Amino acid sequence: MKESTTCALWTIDLPGMNGWDAARLIRQELKYLPIVALTANPWFSDKYLEIGMDDYIEKPYDIDQLYKTINEVTVKSETMIFKDNLVEIKKEMPMDQQHAQELRELKKQNLIKVKFDDISGAEVVVHKNIINKIVQDFNIKKQFVSTFLNRNPEKPTKCVLFGNNCRMPQVYLENEEYESELQKEDEEVKKCPEMILKIEDND
Repeated sequence: MKESTTCALWTIDLPGMNGWDAARLIRQELKYLPIVALTANPWFSDKYLEIGMDDYIEKPYDIDQLYKTINEVTVKSETMIFKDNLVEIKKEMPMDQQHAQELRELKKQNLIKVKFDDISGAEVVVHKNIINKIVQDFNIKKQFVSTFLNRNPEKPTKCVLFGNNCRMPQVYLENEEYESELQKEDEEVKKCPEMILKIEDND
C-alpha cells in the first residue's frame, strides 16, 4: 500500500491483507479516508464501490491518470476562523462518504462549502477563490467588511461578513439581481491572487 495524508491506494490482490479486507478495516477504524483500488480486474468495479472504496484504477496506469484520480477523490471541508481580526482556515477530512461526494460535486463546479466557526456555525457555498478574497480583504487590506455570494441554489443571497465581531447577515437577491452580482463576482475572483494562508490541516 502507498499512503498519503489524504488518500489510501491499495492493490486488490495482495497476500495477507488484500484490498477488500483493507477497505473494510479502514471504513471501520477511521472517520473517513478516500480509498482507490489498483486492479487488473475492472469487471469487479461495482463490488469495489459496494464495500466502501471511492474509485478504482485499472492496471497498467500512468502517473497522470493516478494523479487525476487522487485529485478527484481528495476533498476537505473548510472552516474559516477569525483570530485577532485575522482569518485562518482549518481543513478537515469529510465526515463520511456522503459528505465527501457532496464536496466533490461542488468541486466540479469550482465551488466549496465553507463553515464560519464563530458565526453560529453558518455554512455557505461559495466560489473556490472567495476564501482568497476574504483573506485579502481582512489580512492584507485590513478591512472590517467583506462581501460575497452564497451560491447555494436554495439560498441565492449576498453575504456581508463583519470580521471584527464575526457577524454575517445575508441579503436575499431576486433572480436578475443575483445573476448580475454573479457575473461581477466571477470577474472579481479571477483577479484575486492566490494567498499563502495559515492553515491548520486536520486529517
